[in-house]
Amino acid sequence: MIRIKLLKYFSSTINQADRQNFNKIQDWWSVGGSMAPLYSYNHLRVQFIHEILNRPQKGKSLAGLHSLDVGVGGGILSESLRRLGSKVTGIDVSENSIETAIQHKNTDPELNDSDLEYKLISIEELSKNQEKQFDIITAMEVIEHVENLPLFIESLGKLLKPDGKLFISSINKSYESYLKLIIGAEYIARVVPQGTHDWNNFKTPEQVWLQLNKQKINIDVLRGVEYNLLNGEMKYSNNETQYIMACSKQKME
Repeated sequence: MIRIKLLKYFSSTINQADRQNFNKIQDWWSVGGSMAPLYSYNHLRVQFIHEILNRPQKGKSLAGLHSLDVGVGGGILSESLRRLGSKVTGIDVSENSIETAIQHKNTDPELNDSDLEYKLISIEELSKNQEKQFDIITAMEVIEHVENLPLFIESLGKLLKPDGKLFISSINKSYESYLKLIIGAEYIARVVPQGTHDWNNFKTPEQVWLQLNKQKINIDVLRGVEYNLLNGEMKYSNNETQYIMACSKQKME
């Protein structure tokens, strides 16, 4: 069991209630388990990254790049990025999530190297200690689980290279998201563990844009996405109940 003490700051992005919820998840890599929708979403996320970076969707398409995956969970996206050739640093504040990611990585010789590294650390603490910036930063399905969105976005901005790309996906704060993703997904269909989401902590794209703009980061592409409960597929949608965005720093004149 990993025992790493997370330092407490007056200003922190750590939502302790959500952190404890993620510490209870045991089936990150279980086929047909509670995290199953993430597998479908992960395919779409990787496709989106390839499209934005204009890279072919085959081979080691991300070779030569260093990615930061924020909120790794069990390591699903981190492993995908590494398999595509990127060096990957994955962080999370859940001890259970980091343990799961490390254990799964260790089962595959292709991944068990220093180019896929996991750290139990908050984004703000990493931004204080990390000397180098990243080519790619992913914060997928994370901001609805953090406190202090301004500090979170500020920390992302510090870690992003001037010519790097930031990818964010999250859930819009709307009545529709409450009905679909909490009542529907958690309590009726039960494809997501009950208590995973707190509607009060959902963020609208406008709220995210406001904080990105303060850090001189542009939203280049914003798309709605939706999960089909009937066939288990994630696809793009005109509805922004859930959304994914690609961002870049404003060029200095």
